[in-house]
Amino acid sequence: MDIKLKIRNLGPGDLKKYKIECSSCSYWTNYDKKTFLNELKNCNALIDFFKSKIFEFKTEEKNIKKNIMEAFLKSGGFIKAAFQNENKIIGLIVYGNYILFPRLKEFDVFPPDRESIFIGCIMIEPEYLHLGIGGRLLIEVEKEVMGKSYKSIESIAKRINDDFSDEQYRSLHLPEVKFLVKNGFFIKKNDNMFPLLRIDLKSIEKNPSKIESFFAKLFLKKELSKNPLAEIRTNKKP
Repeated sequence: MDIKLKIRNLGPGDLKKYKIECSSCSYWTNYDKKTFLNELKNCNALIDFFKSKIFEFKTEEKNIKKNIMEAFLKSGGFIKAAFQNENKIIGLIVYGNYILFPRLKEFDVFPPDRESIFIGCIMIEPEYLHLGIGGRLLIEVEKEVMGKSYKSIESIAKRINDDFSDEQYRSLHLPEVKFLVKNGFFIKKNDNMFPLLRIDLKSIEKNPSKIESFFAKLFLKKELSKNPLAEIRTNKKP
C-alpha cells in the first residue's frame, strides 16, 4: 500500500473540525489520588508538583471533561497527526511535559526525567498498522524537539501480559516496548507490564542517518510489495 502522508501539529480547533475521538479521553487524567505528602515526595521538583495540580484542577471542571485534549493543548501539550489526505487522519502521537499526564503517578516507574519530553500515546488506525506510520510520527517528534531544552524523549510502554485480554491490549494506546526499542529507545526503568523507556537526543544528533535509514526501509517495503521475489534476494524478514 503506497501511502502519501502529511504530518502536522493539531490545534484546539482541529479536535472538533476533524472529530478526533480522543478529545474526551480521560485515561491520562483519571488516577487513584494518593495522599498529598506521597505525591509531593515523589515529584521531581516542587514547581512541577504545583503545575501538575493546576492542570488536574482544570481537567476536573465539568465544562472541560468533554474536551480534555483541548485543555491539554492549551496547557502546552502537543498532538501530531498523520493525514492520508486533507481530511482523513490515520495516526496520532500525543506528547508534552510529563506534568500533563497525571496518571503517570500510578506507575511504579514514575517519575520520568523532568528534562525529557514525554510521549503518552501513539494511535494508528487498525487498517494502517505495520506500515511505518508510527515510526514516521516518532521521527517528526524527534526532529521538533532537537535543539530545544529537552535532553531526551521518554515514554511508558506496554508489554503483552496474561493480565490483558487481546482487546484490552489493543485499546490501550501506549506504545509497544518492541516498537520503541526498534526505534532506538532503551529501558530506563524496568517493569513487568509498563517499563519506562528513553532515547537521548544527543544519540540522534550524532547519528543523522537514523532518519534516512527509516525512509530507506519504507522504500524497500514498497519495492517488496511490487516484486515479491525481491524479498528472497534481501534475505531479510518482511
